[in-house]
Amino acid sequence: MRVLSRTPAKAKRVLQETTGLTHDAFQNRTRSAKCQMKQSMEAARQRGEHAERAMPGAYRRLVEIMEAVQDQARHVGAALREQATDQARARRYLDEALRLGQQVGDT
Repeated sequence: MRVLSRTPAKAKRVLQETTGLTHDAFQNRTRSAKCQMKQSMEAARQRGEHAERAMPGAYRRLVEIMEAVQDQARHVGAALREQATDQARARRYLDEALRLGQQVGDT
């Protein structure tokens, strides 16, 4: 959870200026997950009918946070792959231009 949540923040420096990803794509949800985990643990520790009703809801919210983190990682990963493809294409173009320039210079 922590690793997946931190990774988009690290990619933010690279991607934010060059892609259309919103702030939500880079949001660190670690604090939300910790808070929800504490609530789940508290609900599990309690007894009675109220605790039985609280437990599934608390767990469901924790799963929703984890799914949001996974979606975030997918979006950022796709943007990183796309940018790498664009960079590779530009690098090949530059290499070809240099090669052609070298041929012209050699003649």
